Amino acid sequence: MEVLGLKIETDSSVYEPDEDSALAARVADSEIGAVGRALSVLDMGCGSGVIGLHMAMSENVDRVVLADASSSAVALCKRNLELNLKMLHAKCEVIKSDLFDEIDEDAVFDIIVFNAPYLAEGAQDDLSNAWYGGEGGIEVSVEFLKQAYVHLNSGGSVVLLASSLSDTERLYDAISQQGFLVEKDASVHINFEDIIALVIKKQAVIGS
Repeated sequence: MEVLGLKIETDSSVYEPDEDSALAARVADSEIGAVGRALSVLDMGCGSGVIGLHMAMSENVDRVVLADASSSAVALCKRNLELNLKMLHAKCEVIKSDLFDEIDEDAVFDIIVFNAPYLAEGAQDDLSNAWYGGEGGIEVSVEFLKQAYVHLNSGGSVVLLASSLSDTERLYDAISQQGFLVEKDASVHINFEDIIALVIKKQAVIGS
């Protein structure tokens, strides 16, 4: 299949690119354009790799790390990387990592995109893990936020996806508690919910 200008293979055990992927890519494109310089990007929970590989096509991006906890997703992402290698500007690395567990502790990124699991439906296999975010639909995102702060460059952006069906009030509280603020958002209505892409920045430190 062709998605966002890329040739993308799919796997029945890996989340297939959908309208939420397109939303995340569109918002990430806007952030890349706003910075307009060589960027280091992390696609967390990369799945097929479509979002990270799309960003790697930009001349403003020098490096993309694509990470996923699923072995099936990592294998699929590597295949899609090879399929699209000639179209990519950035150097890409695909790694197996449960959130930041296998990300170098000193690694920092200008943009981190996480099409997070955002539904409160029970997980039973790799595929449902791709959308199960915990009892409130936000627990995975909250843990991500706890770990993400030290990996985001000053002035950088996190693009985090959430659902209107999840506990968004508690998610916004967690964003603030972890030293972030929501700068802006975009959304798309899909079936019975709104998918929201939050652009999150580090809060300014008073007196710095």
